[in-house]
Amino acid sequence: MKKTVQTPRRFRFLAYGTPVNANTGWDNYTGNPDYNTPEQWKMMAECGFEYAQPIGYDRTDEHIERSMQAGEAAGVKVFVTDTDNNEYSLAKLVRQGGTYEEAWARYEDNKEEILKHYNKFVKYSSFVGIFGSDEPNGMKFQAIRAAKDWFAENYPGYEYFVNLFPHYAQGWQLFGDWDGREGFHTYEDYVKYFCETVQPDSLSFDHYALVDKHEWWGDSFIKPDFFYNLAVIAKYARKLTKELGKDVPAYVYLQSMGFEGKRNLEDYEMWAWQCYTSLAFGMQGIQAFCYFSMLKDADREGFVISDALVDRFGRKTPTYAYVQRALSDIKKLESVYMSYAWEGTKAFWHGDKCELFKQLEGWEIDTLRDITNVETDGDLLIGQFENCQNTDKKAYMLANANNPYPEKRVPFINVSLHFDGVKNVTVYKPSAKVEKIAIEDGTLRLQIPCGEGYFIEIE
Repeated sequence: MKKTVQTPRRFRFLAYGTPVNANTGWDNYTGNPDYNTPEQWKMMAECGFEYAQPIGYDRTDEHIERSMQAGEAAGVKVFVTDTDNNEYSLAKLVRQGGTYEEAWARYEDNKEEILKHYNKFVKYSSFVGIFGSDEPNGMKFQAIRAAKDWFAENYPGYEYFVNLFPHYAQGWQLFGDWDGREGFHTYEDYVKYFCETVQPDSLSFDHYALVDKHEWWGDSFIKPDFFYNLAVIAKYARKLTKELGKDVPAYVYLQSMGFEGKRNLEDYEMWAWQCYTSLAFGMQGIQAFCYFSMLKDADREGFVISDALVDRFGRKTPTYAYVQRALSDIKKLESVYMSYAWEGTKAFWHGDKCELFKQLEGWEIDTLRDITNVETDGDLLIGQFENCQNTDKKAYMLANANNPYPEKRVPFINVSLHFDGVKNVTVYKPSAKVEKIAIEDGTLRLQIPCGEGYFIEIE
């Protein structure tokens, strides 16, 4: 009998890219000091992060253990993110692909060394599991399922975490040599095949939607498939939850820095917009890419890599405060938000329909149970949720979906919700503002600031 992990029904705040070890930088940053310290991890925890994924700056098992120790001291749970330094990491063995049986045999053949590797980390209370695969193609899914089952059998109760490609990935990235075969054409095919094959304990993807201006494509813009991507992941997480009889949370990586032509966060609104629109699709975790800045100034294409929440010298950047503010507000909402399960999302707008909403067509919920009509002077997303203990009780996440870029934004949108038979609601706003409102004339009128969202509970 294969064991599976039950992920806790808590909102996940995860930092990707943790404080770096000495002498792990590139270019101008070779010979960098050691920032993988308890003090730096404490600062990360104070930002609101409860989980972390070290990346390529943990290059040895000793580096990983230092992260485990610092995470333990700071109260942060850590995923071991294996790199190529160890021949016996599951993440590396998975890349060889093959059938389930072939992959399982490979793990069994190397069992002694694999256990020796992970047993170094499992002794720490900060160890939560492993980052088993990042953006795998479909040809690896059988091997991933085998690795997930093998890890659950040998380390019951710990997570085998996988992160999927975004919608804007190319076909060869999604499917490898299988691209174009029957059943391997679309992004939905990719997510569906992953869910059917792996039966994951969570569903995670990355999508970096804020694009900067560049001579190759012109003005800055928001990737128009962001909401569609959220809808696909949300749909299949909900489907898995029903099929497996347990909560399968959906998580999203959001951009907290500029890279590969993506736009740096210039203020709180640009980060909050990503968060609250994601919550309108029922995401149960926000994963920041990245926390600690990469130790290089540009990538191979020459795109600038901006600072993240902490710069290359271990100092807070303005982005730290933007992210901390939003995470703090969502944390205060957590107990209420996580007592509900997402059912579907619907878009509302005034004037011309934006590209983000056009690509969402066909993925929206038909009607909102308690809301008969919606008026807005901007772009609005409404996610409908059902209470986990009483499915007759509904709640709604309203997210201001207007463009959050400083040069294009308006301060707020006006929204009027017309209810049928609703007498009282509780409105949860950022900054822990909770308002109990009596619906006198059947209408609730709100002003939602740029980038933010309100959670409305029907009483």
